[in-house]
Amino acid sequence: MFPRSVLRGVVGSDPVGWSAVGDGYTPAGRWVVEFDNGLTAFVKSADGDEAWPLRREFGVLSILEGSFFPTLLAFHDEPDRAILVIEDLSGWMWPPPYPSTTAGLFSMLDAVAVHPPPKGLPRLKKPSRLLWPEIRSDPSSFLQLGVAADGWLAAAYRGLAQAEEAFDPTGDDLVHNDIWAGNIAMSDRRCVLVDWGEAKRGSAAVDRGFLHLSLRSEAGPRPTSRFAGDASYVAWWSAQLTARLVKGPDPRLDPAITTGLNQDLRAALEWAAELLDLPPPNKS
Repeated sequence: MFPRSVLRGVVGSDPVGWSAVGDGYTPAGRWVVEFDNGLTAFVKSADGDEAWPLRREFGVLSILEGSFFPTLLAFHDEPDRAILVIEDLSGWMWPPPYPSTTAGLFSMLDAVAVHPPPKGLPRLKKPSRLLWPEIRSDPSSFLQLGVAADGWLAAAYRGLAQAEEAFDPTGDDLVHNDIWAGNIAMSDRRCVLVDWGEAKRGSAAVDRGFLHLSLRSEAGPRPTSRFAGDASYVAWWSAQLTARLVKGPDPRLDPAITTGLNQDLRAALEWAAELLDLPPPNKS
């Protein structure tokens, strides 16, 4: 439900028009809102157990300095609901497609990595269990995803499992931890990351991996450079994507999200095959 009365109180102006925005990976409500004082803003609202990402995002946005994040306009918190109001970037360029030059995107990541993380931000931890062995134990479910040919998992498993075991996301960098085209807004002068609800303290290589994969999956120029830990990152993330897709779609979310995750998995497996010298996924 659109929180009109709450917004009137926290913004100090009456909402006079709003339009819902979809494509989110959580069931939080999202709107672009016009207020009677001429302000337009992006509003997110979440209830109950779904509200914690907005609280974390507020904690991050309230201390960030620089140009790589949206301006925080207001925040409302109560026991069973949180509402975040930030600047409206709907008129900016949102990939896909990505621009032909990606230097600004990677400069943005460099700025994120050197920014001191907020105190108390949760840390990324080395995974407590490996997923590729679990995936291998049920090859039919993997095959039903349609992302690789019959027999590919058996041929690629050892390389994927070894690389996944080496994955270590720990560190002391500020990590956005959810980089994909839908969370990147660009203008002629700035690249901005939105949706900081998954932010953590860890290794900047995680954000670099997400951006590399997004460029590969979402109509961007394919990066030619490598980064430390890229093979272990893609082995870990492709396993995470596989496990999520095998469970089936979340009925609370737009079905297009499952299509996007499948597309990401295809790109991740192709990338893993390149890095780990494995057979191409579309060939047995």
